This record gives sequence, C-alpha cells and structure tokens, in this order.
Amino acid sequence: ECQLALGRMNDARYTFVGIEMSSPYTSRALRRLAELDLVQRNYEGLLTWIDEGRDSFPLEFGDGWTSYARIIGLIEQNDLQSARKELESYKVRHSDQNPWFPLALAAIEGKEATVLHEELRQAQATNLAQAEVPRRRGGSKQ
Repeated sequence: ECQLALGRMNDARYTFVGIEMSSPYTSRALRRLAELDLVQRNYEGLLTWIDEGRDSFPLEFGDGWTSYARIIGLIEQNDLQSARKELESYKVRHSDQNPWFPLALAAIEGKEATVLHEELRQAQATNLAQAEVPRRRGGSKQ
C-alpha cells in the first residue's frame, strides 16, 4: 500500500501479485490490483481481478464500486450486452440509490450514444457514397 501511495504502481503491482491466496491480505491485494488496472486502463486485467475476487471473496467484492468497475471494464472491451446485464444485477443487489449506480448508468448510456452516433455516421457515409455513384457514371437524376 505504501508503494501505491508513493505512486510506484509497478512495484505495488509486483507486491500485490506476490501475495499468496491463503493470506489474510489477499482480498485487499485483489482489490488494489483491480484499482490499479482501472487507473491504468488495463480493462482485461481489471475484469480478471474482479472475477477472481468475486469467486474467492464474494463479501468483499459484492459492493457497488466492484459492479461499477466491472461495468466500465466490460464497456471498454466493447461488451455492452454484458455491461447491461451487470447493471441490472447491480440494481437488484444494491438498488439504484447506491452512489456508484448513476455513474455506471451514465457510462452505459454514453457508450450506447457513441455506438449509435458511429452507426449513423457510417449510414450517412454509405448513403453519400451511393448517391455519388450515378454522378460518376455520367448520369444525373433530375
């Protein structure tokens, strides 16, 4: 934890990974590894540590932050369907009054808006390209 506080993230990661599964500090180490990977945008690692934590320490990894972080990881790995499922599960476990819930919901809605915007942009580009084809062939429709 001291290494993490000093900003020595790689040293902290090495220390946390080295903690035995039988140690009383394992759940805390897994949480810190998940936090590190969230900050460093290593979403595959984030999901790995959260899943390991949920399997081995369900009480310690049953909080709102864990669900929020898992949703972020799923979104960033373009698994919006699993992120939505996690959000529904989150709502049942914690209620939508949990302070992390609005952030998770906003993240999903933001990703959905981004996906929709990209689909619309691609559709417009396709329509423009198709409209250009008759003009290139020398024909014009009037």
